[in-house]
Amino acid sequence: MLKGKVAIITGAAAGIGYHIAKYFVANGAAAVIADINEEGAKNTAEEFMNMGGRAIGLLANVANVDDCKRIVDTALAEFGRVDTLVNNAGLPSQYDAGSDLESWDLGIEQTLSSVHRMSQAALTPLLESKGSIINICSVSGNTNGGNTPWYCAAKAGVRGLTMQQALTYGPKGLRSNSLCLGFINTARTQFLKDKPELGKGLSARVPLKRMGEPEEVAPAALFLASDGASYVNGHMLIVDGGLSIA
Repeated sequence: MLKGKVAIITGAAAGIGYHIAKYFVANGAAAVIADINEEGAKNTAEEFMNMGGRAIGLLANVANVDDCKRIVDTALAEFGRVDTLVNNAGLPSQYDAGSDLESWDLGIEQTLSSVHRMSQAALTPLLESKGSIINICSVSGNTNGGNTPWYCAAKAGVRGLTMQQALTYGPKGLRSNSLCLGFINTARTQFLKDKPELGKGLSARVPLKRMGEPEEVAPAALFLASDGASYVNGHMLIVDGGLSIA
């Protein structure tokens, strides 16, 4: 589905980003794995190349403008184009920097501002390829809310940014959509397993009565990146087991 296409996936050394990148590579795309975990990014790229795919791993902090530019420059140097940007990197919802204001400032910087910076850095090649942006959102910023102010605000902001991108760049052929995720079983939701009663209670709120798996997110991302979604723009694709309507 993505043969000959090139995708940048941020925060892809592990978790949801890793599974999206792996699925993209398995479906023909070249992947640029950008992560603050350099060893993880390079190991992931090596794994994909051993699968017969094309990939490169980079150390990068997408809250840093220079790093964003370097990611795009590397993608163009290695693969010649950029067709899809998956803005997945961000801080976990349970992140606590100390004071509420410190958590707010860093959370917004790393989880919302970084999406805008990375999107702007990749804008020119994405417009040239008439490609797509996929922004990872959360039910915490949509309909479900949550108890972490910065995280709810950041994810709601990412959704708003997605709509702005769709309206601004759609006339030029660039699509922007978001994936709105519920409780997904990754290392970032380990705290739910560490507190069985909490995890059980949250899962009980989901109509499917379980957490989702990152492998269940990847096909949704693939669809949004594919030509099959060529008329899908400004959409929020919800992958939450029905939590949003519960």
